[in-house]
Amino acid sequence: MTPKKSEHPFFRFYALDWWDKSTIAVYTILTIIICYLLYNRPPYDFKGLISGYGFATHLFLYIFNYKSLRNFYVYLFWCAIGILHLYLYFQFKDDKLFDFYRTSAFLPFRNTLILLVLFQLLRWLSRKVSGLELVAPSKSRTDIWDGRKATPIDLVCFVVFFAATVILNTVE
Repeated sequence: MTPKKSEHPFFRFYALDWWDKSTIAVYTILTIIICYLLYNRPPYDFKGLISGYGFATHLFLYIFNYKSLRNFYVYLFWCAIGILHLYLYFQFKDDKLFDFYRTSAFLPFRNTLILLVLFQLLRWLSRKVSGLELVAPSKSRTDIWDGRKATPIDLVCFVVFFAATVILNTVE
């Protein structure tokens, strides 16, 4: 059975579903905790937590939130998070407390907006090449939200996004 071509506009405006509300709530709480730690400096080293939070955000968005990012309201929320990340990056990137060997734990924070734009470019490419919405491939090659087999373009886009994430989050 051939998947149905996407007939929806590129961005849709619809009410948030339970997944959107849950991820936004959890991520907002997590972000508040991170900000609290940053401005209250606990007596333990948490730069690994900072770096992991930033890097995991990028992978989470593609792997679990690719369908939600089709909703313009959700996309705007994540862009706001990206702006906050960029602010935190410039605020703390030179703080020696957050230095790793050759870079800052805040390096991933610089890339959230860039990767959100890249994701939308890959979505656009997928729609142009295959006429289908971009989905995240899984072990079974069936995506978790749309229940369709991943196409070769889905696989290529995932590799491009993952490579960009790794490169951007490791090269200063």
